[in-house]
Amino acid sequence: MAQFIIGIIILVAAGKLIYSTSPRAFVNKAAQKAWVSRGNLLRTYTEGGNYYGTYEYEADGTMYTLDVEYTIDFYKNDPPVHMGIYYQGSNPQKACVREQSAVKNFHQDMKRGILFCIVLMIVATFWYFTV
Repeated sequence: MAQFIIGIIILVAAGKLIYSTSPRAFVNKAAQKAWVSRGNLLRTYTEGGNYYGTYEYEADGTMYTLDVEYTIDFYKNDPPVHMGIYYQGSNPQKACVREQSAVKNFHQDMKRGILFCIVLMIVATFWYFTV
């Protein structure tokens, strides 16, 4: 019985660690805490075949910049002049945007899912050999 409880605790902790570090979780926490600023497009540039925009945003009275890769096709030719910037309250330089391509989100979710399955298999193996 103790092995079962330990396994459940490990699975819950692993799930929280794996999914709480995702960009989606970062944006949700920043939005919940009102760590959101309006980013203004300063410039656009291309590097290695990828399209980027540099946005300036204000947090706690200080101006910061964030380079955003345009992964959504229609942003490449007509990038938004203003974009919501979600930042970390204790470190406003750590920031991201909500807008990401569905393909990029899918790949990130797949990696997290595979990592969680690996943890699940380790716990299942532990249960099998200790029961």
